[in-house]
Amino acid sequence: MRTQPNLRPTLDETIRFLERHIDGNSSRALDVQSALRLEEIYRAIKKDTGKARAVLERVLERYPDDQLLSGRFERYRDTSFCSTSLFLDGSQARLVGLARAAR
Repeated sequence: MRTQPNLRPTLDETIRFLERHIDGNSSRALDVQSALRLEEIYRAIKKDTGKARAVLERVLERYPDDQLLSGRFERYRDTSFCSTSLFLDGSQARLVGLARAAR
C-alpha cells in the first residue's frame, strides 16, 4: 500500500510563497491579498506584530489608496488589535490549526 504524499504547504513555504508575490511582478489584487494574508500569519501565528505591520507598510507604499490595506493598517493604532486573531478565512484557519498542532 502506497502512502499519500503530503501536498499541504508548510507555514514557512506559505510565507515564502506570499512574499514572492509581493516582491515579484504581481497584480495589485494579488499583492493586496498576499499582504493581508501575510499580516495575519505574522500577527496571529508567529506573534510578530513588527513584521505584520511592515508587510502592510510595504504594500501601502505602492497602493496608498487601497482601502483594505489602509483599514487593516489603521487598526494598529488600537493595541488590542495586535493581540487578537481576526478575519481568518478557511485556509487561514487551517494554517492556525497546523501551527497550534506543531507546538
